[in-house]
Amino acid sequence: MRSKRLYCAYVLLLSLCWAMPAWAVDSYRYLHVSIDTPWTIFVFLFFLVFAPMILAVVLHWRYALKKDDSEKIQLEKNTAQESQLEIRNSQKKHHDAQ
Repeated sequence: MRSKRLYCAYVLLLSLCWAMPAWAVDSYRYLHVSIDTPWTIFVFLFFLVFAPMILAVVLHWRYALKKDDSEKIQLEKNTAQESQLEIRNSQKKHHDAQ
């Protein structure tokens, strides 16, 4: 565990020594920032923020429809069972009346 910490500290120290602060003096030229950059950032963040929301809406809608279908099937089963019971009861009454 200690050797892993020493290794991480060594890598961090080496990476800090490698960074050249002079590169950041003219960061616009270094990063190649142009007039299109804000639009690129906007489009990237737009999809990054709204993609999960759109996915949530689609999944909610999909499973809400499945729930409605399962409730409809259950209602149809209950209705079929009730109609079968009514038929049996009417047959019993008819049989008892004879």
